[in-house]
Amino acid sequence: MPDIHQFPYGSDNYGVLLHDPQTGATALVDAGDAQAALAALQDTGWSLSQIWLTHHHGDHIGFAGQLAKSTNAPILISRIEHDIAVNALAMSDEDYGDMIATA
Repeated sequence: MPDIHQFPYGSDNYGVLLHDPQTGATALVDAGDAQAALAALQDTGWSLSQIWLTHHHGDHIGFAGQLAKSTNAPILISRIEHDIAVNALAMSDEDYGDMIATA
């Protein structure tokens, strides 16, 4: 069972850290606020292993690239959401770090 740490960001959003105490791996669910995510990691003492993006809205992916670059954590996003972010919203993998599209 993972350890779960939920933290607020913005006026109406929450980020979630999921931590496996056996392996030390930690995933961030959504990256809408880099400062809030980094503060949550500092508060818990966990190191970021992966960034999981649930959907393409800016308040959920806006700081994924910054976090990926500062932590070396890969970004995982569904193929559909990746394509929407890249095509419809004119975002690029370069802007958001290396988005790893999943099935």
